[in-house]
Amino acid sequence: MAAALRAVRQGGRVPRAVYDIPDFNNPMGTRMPLATRRALLDLARREGVLLFEDNPYGMFAYDGEPLPTLKALDEHGVVVYLGSFSKTLYPGLRIGYLVLGQEVRGVDGRPTTTLAAELSKVKSLTTVTTPPLLQAIVGGVLLEEGGSLKRLMADKLPFYRENRDRMLESLETHFGADPALAATVRWNRPHGGFFLTLTLPFDFTEERLTACAAEYGVIVCPMSFFAIEGERGGRNREIRLSFSYVTPAKIEEGIARLARFVRDQVAAA
Repeated sequence: MAAALRAVRQGGRVPRAVYDIPDFNNPMGTRMPLATRRALLDLARREGVLLFEDNPYGMFAYDGEPLPTLKALDEHGVVVYLGSFSKTLYPGLRIGYLVLGQEVRGVDGRPTTTLAAELSKVKSLTTVTTPPLLQAIVGGVLLEEGGSLKRLMADKLPFYRENRDRMLESLETHFGADPALAATVRWNRPHGGFFLTLTLPFDFTEERLTACAAEYGVIVCPMSFFAIEGERGGRNREIRLSFSYVTPAKIEEGIARLARFVRDQVAAA
């Protein structure tokens, strides 16, 4: 992050904030280590920038205890925490929330208002209002659950964990056990969330994306779609696989078809 901030300043701009998804991010499915979280907080404090911590997937942890959020570790008021009920409750509840306590100061350095109040004004002007019915649904659930979603999440986690494990098993069966692919195809093991990254032995172009979907019946997302133009680098050979809303049987079938596609592409090279 330090290099990125320097590049922004060298370009004549003043960086104000950094956005990140530390827990099981979309698209890669990775998690920021605890030491890196502490270092990031220290850097943000020294550089005078805010950290926008987006955490829609943090409650979907499948292995061990969840790591503390950046907000929980923040001792200097540099973190603005963003959450969502769309993943934890129902996808149709397009409702999010902020946790922040920073002050806004005037030209004389004295506090004039809070950042929460200022962002509330911006939100009101851009979206008019969040649908009251959806807010009432979320509020009712929180009241019934004592302000915590842990019990509801405990019922959901086994489904997503099983899907994660089935996808990893299928990848090992169809890629890891194939001598022609085992040495050149790699993937990560996400400890939570909905996504993992698969690295292929060839560039996954838009033409290959179309062929994979039309001829093999498998839709995946190239990592290059998430990268800034000109900075794609090694992402050209990576694809995102999602295991959230699909049955274990479909996961097995999808990975088998994907393996056939990859095998055919390698053979045709």
